Amino acid sequence: AVVSTQSGHYGRDIIAGQGTIGLEICSQVEDIDAIIVPVGGAGLIAGVAVAAKNMNPDVKIIGVEAMRCMSYTEALKAGKPVRAASHVSLADGLAVPTVGLNAFVTAQPLVDKIVTVRWLYLYLYFFSPTATLR
Repeated sequence: AVVSTQSGHYGRDIIAGQGTIGLEICSQVEDIDAIIVPVGGAGLIAGVAVAAKNMNPDVKIIGVEAMRCMSYTEALKAGKPVRAASHVSLADGLAVPTVGLNAFVTAQPLVDKIVTVRWLYLYLYFFSPTATLR
């Protein structure tokens, strides 16, 4: 068996495979307005954006990135992938200090908005039965 050591945010084939999520969403949800995608190395959002925008050019692609590691936001500012500060988080898969070049170049023209969130809010929302967000 061949095992790939390639990270998911670098490989075109992996990005294309992640695009199947966008295909499924668009084929199963009528009149979809937006797809919200977590952003780490940007492979997932790149794949979803390509597939979804090809099926429905009007769908909005919104990326959600942790404030503890804003590698996509920093790449947007620099116009290319750069190393961003990365801190321990609840979702270590999203704490990727540098987005992949292929993923960034693919996603950049297709992503409509990036939103950054504080992990404390997510933690409280998902794990505390009495927490409310204001």
